[in-house]
Amino acid sequence: MDSFCNGTPFWDTNLTWTNASWPQFTECFQDTVLIWIPSGWLLLTSPIYLWYLFTRPTAPLPLSWKSITKTILCVLLLVLLIIVMVTAVQDLEMADSYWKAHLIGPVLQALSILFVMVYIQLERWKGFVTSGVLFLYWTLANIIHIIPTYTKFQLKEYDTDTLGFVIFFMYYFIAIVQWILQCFPETMPGVDPKVTKELTSSFLSRLTFSWMDKLMLLGYRKPLTEEDMYLLHPRDRSRTCVPVFAEYWRTEAIRIRCRERKKKNVHIPVQSLHNNEQNVQSETTPLLSSPVNSEAKPKEDKSPGNSKAKPKEKPNPGPSLLKLLIKTFGWDLLQAHFFKLLYDGLVFVNPLLLRLLIGFVSDMEIPQWKGYLYAACFLW
Repeated sequence: MDSFCNGTPFWDTNLTWTNASWPQFTECFQDTVLIWIPSGWLLLTSPIYLWYLFTRPTAPLPLSWKSITKTILCVLLLVLLIIVMVTAVQDLEMADSYWKAHLIGPVLQALSILFVMVYIQLERWKGFVTSGVLFLYWTLANIIHIIPTYTKFQLKEYDTDTLGFVIFFMYYFIAIVQWILQCFPETMPGVDPKVTKELTSSFLSRLTFSWMDKLMLLGYRKPLTEEDMYLLHPRDRSRTCVPVFAEYWRTEAIRIRCRERKKKNVHIPVQSLHNNEQNVQSETTPLLSSPVNSEAKPKEDKSPGNSKAKPKEKPNPGPSLLKLLIKTFGWDLLQAHFFKLLYDGLVFVNPLLLRLLIGFVSDMEIPQWKGYLYAACFLW
């Protein structure tokens, strides 16, 4: 790693935490980890996200000033990164190799910006009003830029490397503007006012549920009626959920019937099972009725001469409701449980932060910036 970083160390605890008057990170760490985190998020999610975009139906949005501005800003970022790469190549002319973090970092950033440009156009073509992937990318990029920002001021790089200082802050300013633009959704024409505002809100608004603010304010002013309520999200409507559940139910019922027929050595074509399943379903058909037990059973001989009563047969189990619910809504439930687990884990972080904050207040020799850091961590 030292050779990759041109002889500088990757990490120095004394420099960053132990004996630091301010949190100074090594140049190697800034050229690698701080660049690889946002770029890695964008590039690693690209195969799944591109597949998702290409499988969505095409519903192009009109070209808006937001989309044009985002694209122009991406072009400006590419120009700045090209200048940085040219400068890095000139600095590495005397080195044994160009495979250095000083050059690889800007190359990864340029590749990420190209992906951003592609996503902007694809999302507009597919009718997306917001992008969670791009919002998280610009959020990570802006948070991580805080470290080199105060580092350049502490080291007074505006005197020693004026060009690099100016390019960095131009890049940072454009990245902040990109993040602000991601906080606002694109305009979707011809939307019914009764449609839920979640469909036309930004990713940040969906995270914070701020798209419900108007409804909450209206409910504060007067009692809400059915006319005031939004329509359900299309994914939550019965016309979307019920057919998926019914298909799983029908498939499971057919599988069970085939298994029971096989046990009894009775051959019935699968097509007849499909037809039977489709014919028996109606609005009055019980949802949890067992299709296996719907066959006519032979009548028992209850004549007085028949002294031996046949043992009662155990009813055959029908489709498992729990299994079918997991098949239908399992992914949504898994996501909810993951975030609930993450929340429960973060609950135990506050006491640890409180202990550190109390230790900071008790010891006057601890640098002041650590107190600000502990306090800021409570906001997360």
